[in-house]
Amino acid sequence: MKKSVILIIGIIYIVSVVIVGFIGLQMRVYNPTVYVSDIVCTVANFTPVDIDQSIKDKYGWDYYYLLPISGNSITIEVRCRVIPEDATNALVDFYMDASDSNDLTLTYDNNIASITFKNDGAYKITAKSSDGTNVEKVMMFVTYSE
Repeated sequence: MKKSVILIIGIIYIVSVVIVGFIGLQMRVYNPTVYVSDIVCTVANFTPVDIDQSIKDKYGWDYYYLLPISGNSITIEVRCRVIPEDATNALVDFYMDASDSNDLTLTYDNNIASITFKNDGAYKITAKSSDGTNVEKVMMFVTYSE
């Protein structure tokens, strides 16, 4: 082989190593999945009641609310946000016990639940992430007539 051909092959090899090393063929994850790590819920116009941590642990409650019913019913709005805020699937589903279906109605959309309590009693509502991570918050509502 001629000296010029070997020189051209060598230059092309060196240039390609530099181009690949600095510019191309870097592994990147273009759409990383970010999972929900926590859920924070708030109830408009109500603050949770402070109860002993041992009671929360025993029953698995994260929030405990006392709600006065004036008239026939009370409707509250529960807003939940997920942490981290850039989670891939940041939706929250709400669940209630089937036995409570006569005493309350639960509708939700976009991480906001509207709950109408019709009678006095204790009701457990669960907010759970819909991304499969099983992150959930349990809210206990105790309603009473004024």
